[in-house]
Parts: sequence; structure tokens; C-alpha cells
Amino acid sequence: MTFIKINNLKAGYDHKAILKDLNFSINKGEFLGIVGPNGAGKSTLVKTLSSQLKPLEGSIEYAKKTFSCGYLAQNNLDYSDFPASVFEVVNSGCLNSLGFRPFLNKQEKNKVLEILNLLEISKLKNECYRNLSGGQKRTVLLGRALCAALDLLILDEPNAGLDVNASERFYKILNKAHSQLNLTIIMITHDFEALKNCSLVLHLDHGQKFFGPIYEYVNTEICQQFWGKR
Repeated sequence: MTFIKINNLKAGYDHKAILKDLNFSINKGEFLGIVGPNGAGKSTLVKTLSSQLKPLEGSIEYAKKTFSCGYLAQNNLDYSDFPASVFEVVNSGCLNSLGFRPFLNKQEKNKVLEILNLLEISKLKNECYRNLSGGQKRTVLLGRALCAALDLLILDEPNAGLDVNASERFYKILNKAHSQLNLTIIMITHDFEALKNCSLVLHLDHGQKFFGPIYEYVNTEICQQFWGKR
């Protein structure tokens, strides 16, 4: 089932187009990797898809009129100025669903516990977030995004700053969450190893240079020029 359909999209800031002529669709549960050079419009696109920016032209059609989106930015709130626990950081992803209620209900608390278990960080739930390793912090912030993401998860270079081992563990956990929660995932990356986790690739350079399965992308001239022969 098509979850997002992009039609002749032009996107940018202050009426200035950074991207134009985008046409593609993503099915429910697919994992899309967005790649391209710096300044190509990758962040502009995900901000437009997540309604942080309005399209300049064209349209974005969603299968659902209302849906919940989790967003894991490259530079996240660090929580380093106050002693928040892992549980508190993760459950902050549920805040938008509270309305006028001051506290999580039992169902929402159980959801946080399920996500902690899924991400294999249950034993850290009472630990102070600021004392964690970089990889652990990134996983906790993924949990926070998952609390908000019933339908769509957007990731902006989620392994930035992680060493190889921490990055491999992060993607192992992310793929586990993807398969078990049946989320649609859109990820910006500059890491070809990270791109291997995706089923689809969108290569941008102020426009749509490639869209399709990763096994087709690796054999294209644009891939080999950008990444080197694979």
C-alpha cells in the first residue's frame, strides 16, 4: 500500500527552490535512504515531508489524513544540563499524545517499557542519560523517536559521531525495530554501509537523480561516481 506519494514537488525556503521536479512514492513499511552531496536538498526534503516546511509547488499525498511521525535529528537535545533518566528521555516522545493530561497513562508507560525492551536498553531505564556512551545515547534517542512514530520514522544521519562498532549495533537495533513495528523509515545518510540497510534509495542533487531499489542503484553511473565502484 502506498504510504507517501510525491507529485512534481518543489521545496525550499522563503520562496527560493532548493529541490524541484520530485516524483516518487513509498509504500507502507519501506526503508528509504536519501543520499547526495552536501547542499543537495536532503534536509529540505525531510523537513517538507514532516510538515516543518510547506511545499512551494506540487503535492505530498499521505495514505492517512493524520499520522504520527518520529524525528531523530543529527543534532538532538543533549539532556546534559539536568539529570534526566533514560526512561524520562524515552517517554518524552509520548508528550504530544498527552493533550491536557500531566502524566502518562498505564498504556503509554507500557509502550515506553516495550520500546526499551525492543531496543535492548531496559537495564538502563533508571540510569542518568548524560552518563551514557555515545552509542547508548543514540539508541535512547531512537527510543524517544519511536514513542512518537506510530507510522513514520525520519532519521537524519543517525550514526553521525559513532564508531564502527557502535554504528553496527545501532543499525542492528534499528532493523529489529523496523521489522517488528512495521514502520515506514526515511533516512538521510552519508555512509554507504548504513545505506545497505535500506530497501530503496533516493539520490538528490537539487533534483531527483535516482529513485529505486538499492540493488539497482549500486550499478548506476551516478552511484559509482558518488561513492566509487561497488
